[in-house]
Amino acid sequence: MLQINSVEIGHSSALLHISSLQLEKGKLYGLIGRNGIGKSTFLQTLVGVIPPVSGEILVQGNNLETLRKKELAKNIALVRTSFPIIENLSVYSYLLLGRVPYTNIFGTTNAQDVALVSSVIDLLQIAHLQAKFTSQLSDGEKQLIAIAQVLVQQTGVVLLDEPTAFLDYENKWKILKIVKKCTEENQLCTVFSSHDLDITLEVADNLLLIHPQTREIKGVKTAEISKDEIISFCFPNL
Repeated sequence: MLQINSVEIGHSSALLHISSLQLEKGKLYGLIGRNGIGKSTFLQTLVGVIPPVSGEILVQGNNLETLRKKELAKNIALVRTSFPIIENLSVYSYLLLGRVPYTNIFGTTNAQDVALVSSVIDLLQIAHLQAKFTSQLSDGEKQLIAIAQVLVQQTGVVLLDEPTAFLDYENKWKILKIVKKCTEENQLCTVFSSHDLDITLEVADNLLLIHPQTREIKGVKTAEISKDEIISFCFPNL
């Protein structure tokens, strides 16, 4: 699904390094590293917002940098920590924006687009929110609606930048359980960054660990590493 080869990630200079990493469909990946190390930069690079300093990123076998914007939007999506508030935009209209990569130049939606939005609303049980304005949502509802829009967008790769930030413990669990369910049922390749180590260890199939000195991103199976080993690798000064 996603193949990363000899990639250096950063802006004008390398911030993070990946020798070789393959991310598979149907798997949920937890991205762990200290504050400010570059987790958001990594996710923005995977979605094409920031070009890699060097190396190649392949999406379904296609080089990320050669994909047109519309084709890229059909393959990979990023949910940012901050929710975009647009005054007087209903939740339903916000969800329908997920179909933009598939519409014509006039942005016209069809019956299939409407049916897909309805199916996602039913899947996530958010019918009670669809008539609300996005500005009226709680933090937990905003995260849920952002994830719903990605499902409407129908990308194979989903990237979530700290989806549990600003949420209480109950809503952190709720959001990540929904993410895991959608990942498995829709055979998505999902990566989420988080500072909630205990919850991440419970839900993630695999971990992407960032070493603070070498800045190398290492992929491991969650079942094959202990919490103490993760702390020692990512937060050696604790």
